[in-house]
Amino acid sequence: MNKQNKFAALTLLCLLVFSPNLSTSANSKQTFRIERVYVFAQYDSAFVLAVAHAVLRPDRDLSESQVDCLLATLRASGLFERVQTEWSYPESGIRRLTLHCYTRPGRKRFIVSRISLVDLPEVDSKLFLKHLADKGLKPGVTLLQFPYDEMNEIVDESIRSAVPKERISKYQGSAWISFKQTSKGRIEIRAFASEPNCQ
Repeated sequence: MNKQNKFAALTLLCLLVFSPNLSTSANSKQTFRIERVYVFAQYDSAFVLAVAHAVLRPDRDLSESQVDCLLATLRASGLFERVQTEWSYPESGIRRLTLHCYTRPGRKRFIVSRISLVDLPEVDSKLFLKHLADKGLKPGVTLLQFPYDEMNEIVDESIRSAVPKERISKYQGSAWISFKQTSKGRIEIRAFASEPNCQ
């Protein structure tokens, strides 16, 4: 093989190696809509669906970065050993997402390590935690004692009980509840003023 042919072959090899990365970069900028999200999980499917519906709204154009944000939120919760995605494409620009969420071993024994308020400065944390404890939601209890939807209701009620009366109308919506692993088998409950910002 002469020098010119060797150079052409090397150029072709470089294109084969690097073109997938270029394609991925281009795809990450493409937008699409997610028509439906399915969840397979032994536990915590309500939490997964809540995050998915908040981040991947069907009435908005989405990108791969928002899907990555969803996955990062689920993995940071500490509830799952791994989270895998499966896609189907019913028509151009439309996707359906299936999330396979594999529960961490010992999930039944996971306990609440602490309960935190994030970006809720008007809420009196002592009153908030007392109201939660009166409802049985406090550090040391097993996480499975409180289904996600029930936990949201208790947290919302506790927030409203711990803000000045003249500010209660500001807190008629639902706070955003997420989780964070603090150590093995110990999960922090985090109450936010709003849902994840995955723009």
